[in-house]
Amino acid sequence: MNFWNIIRGCLGTGVMALVLTLVASSPVPAQDKPERQYEEAQALYREAQKLLNDEEYARAARKFAEVHANYRQSQYAAESLYWQAFALYREGGKRNLRSAAKSLEMQLQSYEKAHSREDANALLYRVYGQLAEMGDAEAARWIAEHAESAEDRELEAKLAALHALVNMNSERAVPILEKILKDRDPAKAELRQQAIFLLAQRMGEKSPALLMDLARNDPDPEVRQMAVFWLAQSKSDEVVPFLEEVLFTSESEEVSEHAIHALAQMGDDRAVAILKRAALDQSLPKQAREHAIFWLGHQGGDEHIDFLIELYEQAEDPELKENLLHGVAQSQSTDEKVTQWFMTIIFDENEDIELRQTALFWAGQRGKLNLEELSDLYQKVKEPQMREQVIYVLAQRDDTDAFDVLLEIVEKEGNPELRQQLIFWIGQSKDPRAEEFLVKILEE
Repeated sequence: MNFWNIIRGCLGTGVMALVLTLVASSPVPAQDKPERQYEEAQALYREAQKLLNDEEYARAARKFAEVHANYRQSQYAAESLYWQAFALYREGGKRNLRSAAKSLEMQLQSYEKAHSREDANALLYRVYGQLAEMGDAEAARWIAEHAESAEDRELEAKLAALHALVNMNSERAVPILEKILKDRDPAKAELRQQAIFLLAQRMGEKSPALLMDLARNDPDPEVRQMAVFWLAQSKSDEVVPFLEEVLFTSESEEVSEHAIHALAQMGDDRAVAILKRAALDQSLPKQAREHAIFWLGHQGGDEHIDFLIELYEQAEDPELKENLLHGVAQSQSTDEKVTQWFMTIIFDENEDIELRQTALFWAGQRGKLNLEELSDLYQKVKEPQMREQVIYVLAQRDDTDAFDVLLEIVEKEGNPELRQQLIFWIGQSKDPRAEEFLVKILEE
């Protein structure tokens, strides 16, 4: 019998083709994947967030820049660009503001699905606004170009006059801005939008009441959205209960999401409590609840773990539950109960198989499962999909001990498809024994 026919008979056609492909291309270093670098990216991102919370803006900006530079394929890349710009904006100064603008423009151009995309667009206006106030002609031109239509010469003149007036004498500008905002002519909605932006840069005593009135009563939906968004800049005691009212009564999903963002930016105990209520409220649109969960996951601290876990137990929608798994995984808690909770989901045969796989992935990424536990887990789970996920988690470890476990498993695995997966990941390993393993299979 021909040698290759013997090998094909022992291994099966699918595995045989895979082995030949891997041997022909071996050794090929595995390409970096977002999951493979998750722990490093997450640790650096958290370090940057802590510096931001401590108001060490320059150091935070540098750390966020490192996240984007080193982990561009990770889920943290787009958000890091936004927070880098935010830190630079808070640090202030022309050079920092120009760097912030570049980071925001990069995010807007390269990451269309970023969670903070709308926030980045709004921040970009604020950054260019401050540069314009400092006498930066290019920034002033940018705002003018983006603020009005080229055909409306009257609006163009009004905007140019307003910007100039704010730059020269902000106290005199505020009453004029208020007058513009009280004119609810539908044809002047764009002018009101720009007046809101300028007013937000000069938030005074009357500003919160005026913005709340706009959010309630302006005929233009975009004006209402902008008014809600900029209320986050206010320190008025009336703002938090107002945002709560908007969140739970508005018929516009966009307005509700802006209210969630504003509450998240305020970050005090009252605001966080409202975000938790939003995450629990099944009458809210699913996207609004997910938005609330996203911002809760970034609040940090162990106190949110029990809430997210409890919400998972109540949730029925798989997408919402997947977001909650991610939120728990994001937490900085080192408590063993988090790992145990993931394990409970992993072994729950009544749970959706994809959610069990997600729980397994995040449990592995947290680094709380040692190799012996993963090897034992492979033997205990019955479903091929779960075993395939264990293989994937092991492959992401990319170290000598994890490679040993993969070799042990492949020797005992009788399922052809799982064996094929094992051979693939072994072949992708940078371990020098990978090529030797593939050659050995061919020579058996």
